Parts: sequence; structure tokens; C-alpha cells
Amino acid sequence: MDICENPCCGIWGYNESEKINFFSPYLTEEFAMLWNLLEKKRIVLVKSAQNTRINMNEGICNCIEAFVETKMYQSINWQLDCVKKVIKTYNRALVNSEMNNSLLKAAQEFLIHINIAVVFMILILMTNNWDIQTAFILSFMLYLFTNMRAFTQIISTTLDIKATIYQGKKIYSFFADYNLEKISECKSLKKIKKIQIVNVAHRYTPDHNVLNNINIHIDSGNHIAFVGRSGCGKSTLLKIASGIITPSEGEVLINGVKIMNYSKKSLREKIGFLFQENYIFAMSIRENIKMGNLEADDNQMIEAAKKASIHNDIMKLPNGYDTVLYEKGNNLSGGQKQRIALARIFIKNPDILFMDEFTSALDYETESQIVKIIDTQFADKMILMVAHRLETVKNMDKIYYFKNGKIVSEGTYNQLMRQKAFSAFVKNGM
Repeated sequence: MDICENPCCGIWGYNESEKINFFSPYLTEEFAMLWNLLEKKRIVLVKSAQNTRINMNEGICNCIEAFVETKMYQSINWQLDCVKKVIKTYNRALVNSEMNNSLLKAAQEFLIHINIAVVFMILILMTNNWDIQTAFILSFMLYLFTNMRAFTQIISTTLDIKATIYQGKKIYSFFADYNLEKISECKSLKKIKKIQIVNVAHRYTPDHNVLNNINIHIDSGNHIAFVGRSGCGKSTLLKIASGIITPSEGEVLINGVKIMNYSKKSLREKIGFLFQENYIFAMSIRENIKMGNLEADDNQMIEAAKKASIHNDIMKLPNGYDTVLYEKGNNLSGGQKQRIALARIFIKNPDILFMDEFTSALDYETESQIVKIIDTQFADKMILMVAHRLETVKNMDKIYYFKNGKIVSEGTYNQLMRQKAFSAFVKNGM
């Protein structure tokens, strides 16, 4: 080993290459060990964060896709609690993953700074005539350069936070109308005795009305059907009558009071809505049925399932009511999904039932069974139905035949069959 003759080397006593390499093995070995330890933990936490993120996205998608059902069943708080749980789980996994990443980056930055300090110390010891001012400027520039990454991350994180807040506001506005019941001027709806649809017109575009001058009076216990070709405004009228959308013209009165004057909470408590495709959550059958009434006990749930003729099917499953369903109920048949939706209605026990082509996707036998159940269980309730099949509407108290957004005829099935236009409509397959 050569001895350095430069007096500035002091106690070092080594040549330049040995000075530079003196710390290298130790720094490299320590860095590799620390990096390997943190990297292994990081991989585990990243996988956990990814899995919980998938669950979170599924929960949010469920919430958004089933938003109409959630509103109609007054289950927004329940749905939000479900979403909060998966978000909280994801946040924990994400925080753990980010903390580990931060430790990894901190270790890296620390070792980088140590290496820079060692290099500067060696340079100073190796140099005879070192300009202090030059050394200070060079040190400052190197320090600024090594910390530029941290400043960039701070700016990037700030922008991400702003974007997240904006997205959060959009989601909040999506649920905003739920808080309308807090307005003191809103009335509380005790019972629906009659509904009046007065001079209602509606348009989705400025130059075309899907409904024109609709006037209908419905009393408690009446079973009403809307029929007509697709696009004639039947489903739109159903949504207007239930308060889901507001008409462009005219008004809907419940018990002689404008529907908008009732709190949405009390209105939706009295309304049941069955859609052509009712949303089935990726949860247990118990939770899916009790969504109709979150305060119901197991006896009420079983009674509702029996009324909907789904109890026996449920009991054949390995876990009974605790069986967890696939997303959108894909491990159930179409008839079973509709019966679970029907059980939600029975456990809710609304004053009025709206049905938008509820049985259109079912076979004839299943449809006949479900229609019979509804007719029996809701004999004294108000029903408004949109249908495309003859058997579904035959026993209705009154049928309204729509054409081009207008009511062209009304009456019982037998009365309408005497009219040429309606009989031709039925013969052509409704």
C-alpha cells in the first residue's frame, strides 16, 4: 500500500483511490440490506392495498349502479356505511404501503446524502488550495439538486389532494338531495290516499315532448296499468308519479298537496318500486332483503320471503339467508332475483307500488306466479304498472293506452278490447 505524501491528508495516510473506496463496501452493504428488508415488506403491503382497492371500487360501483333503488328504499345511509367500511380498509392498507415506501425513500435519500458528505470530506482532504466560497456554492447546488425530488413530490401530492377533493365534491353532490328532508317547510307524508296527475308534459330535449297533457286520478286500492309502444312515455310518467323526476309542465298531487312539498324521506317511505332489472348486491341474501327495511327483524324477513315465494329456494342453499350472492345476483335465476326484490317490497310494506316492466324478462310461468302473488298481497294497495304483456294487465282496474306521448283511450281490459285501435294493438303483440 502506497503512503500518500500530501500533508493535507493528515491521519488518513492512504492514497486517493483508497480514500474514495474506504467507505464504499460498508455503505453499499448496509444500503442493500436495508433496501431488501423494506422492499419485501413493500411488496406485501402493495398487494394488500391493490386487493382492498378492488373491493373498494366494487363497493362504490355497487352504490352508484343501485342508486335509484337505494333512494327508493331510503337506504342511502346503509349503503354509505358499506362503502365507508371498504374505503376505511383500503385507507389502512394504503397508509401502511405509503409509510413503507416513505421509509424506503428516506433510507435512500439518507445514504445518498451520506455518500455526498463522504465525497466532499475526501475532496477537501485531497485538495491543497481549496476556495471556501467555491466549495460553499458547489455544496449548496448539490444539496439543492438532491432535494429537488422532494420538492417535486410535495407539489405533485398537493395537486393530487386538490383533484381528490374535487372528485369528493362531485360524489357528495350526487347524494345531495337526500338532505332535502331537513328543510323545515317540507310536509311529512303519513299515508297516500290518492294521486292526481294534472296537465303533465315532459321533454328531454327542447324540441320534443315525450308526454303531453296527461291527466290521471288514482285512489287508494286502484290497480292501474300503462300500455303502449316503446318510447310513448309510459316509464317517464311512472317516474314522474313517484317523484323520481320532475315534469317539465304540470304537477303531481298526493292527497291534494304538490309532491314537491313533501319531504323526500317521508315520500319514499310510502313508495315501493320494482324495476325491470332490480339490483342485487354482492352481499348476503339477508342483507339484500333487509335493505327494504333496515329495522326489520329476522321473523319479518322470513315472512316477507315467504310472501314472495323465495323462502324455500333460500333454505335449499348451504348457508340459507347468510348465503353471499355474486355481483348483480349472478348465482341466482332471473325469477329468484325478482322474488328477492319482491321480498324487499313486502318487508317495506309501502302504500303504493310502482312496477316498470317488472316481469318482462321472465318466462310465462314465472311471470304468472309473481303477478298472482302481487295481486293477492297488494289487493288493498295502490299499484301503477307499465307492462308489455297481455296477461299482466288483464285484471287491472283501469288501463291507459298511450300513443305518441298521449292517452288515446282508457278503461278496463274488456272495455278497451271493444275499441278497434286497442284490439289491433293487442293482436300485434302489445
